[in-house]
Amino acid sequence: MLATALLGFVFGFFGSVPLAGPIAFLVLGRGLARRYRGGAFLGLGAALAEGIYACLAWFGLSTWLDGHPEIVTGARIAAVILLAGLGIVFLRAPAPASAEPAPGEGDDRALPSLALGFTLTALNPTLIGTWTAATTVLFSTGLVPFAPRLAPVFAVAVAAGVAAWFAALMALLRRFGRAFRPETVRLLTRAMGLGVLALAAVFAFALFRAL
Repeated sequence: MLATALLGFVFGFFGSVPLAGPIAFLVLGRGLARRYRGGAFLGLGAALAEGIYACLAWFGLSTWLDGHPEIVTGARIAAVILLAGLGIVFLRAPAPASAEPAPGEGDDRALPSLALGFTLTALNPTLIGTWTAATTVLFSTGLVPFAPRLAPVFAVAVAAGVAAWFAALMALLRRFGRAFRPETVRLLTRAMGLGVLALAAVFAFALFRAL
């Protein structure tokens, strides 16, 4: 059980390090805008959804989804719409007015940020493939047995690893992010907006091919 928890945490933490996905863009954007609380809760929402995907992958959800393509299609449509909207929000975001925000300024409410992180991650059907591959690699090592009772342990550990990475990212941005000039932050935010729109286009292309 300890080995399962440790490996789940490692998979979750280091699997989240590459800043390439929509959640990574969102969390990084909020950190650069000095909205640290909102960024942390975004990451926590994403971690909860990834934990659920990891748990379901343990039981082979990908096989079940193969027989229900309409679920994947619906999730992809929703993801394209949501990503496109978020990309536009990034592009229109103003630069921070000062290097030091007023007390409480820019801190997002916990529940909406948590819900956004969870929803955006849950609507990414490619994650079930990612976690199916991860669990396959894990089982192939022989370090953990394929036992249903270990699925919740693995899922909680994965969620903890993902949340730990985003918390660490927010801590780094809180410590060093103030070195960025407001206009630099604005340019970086616009670049991330273009990145999110590019991801929306990729999702849309994949959806078009699937149809």
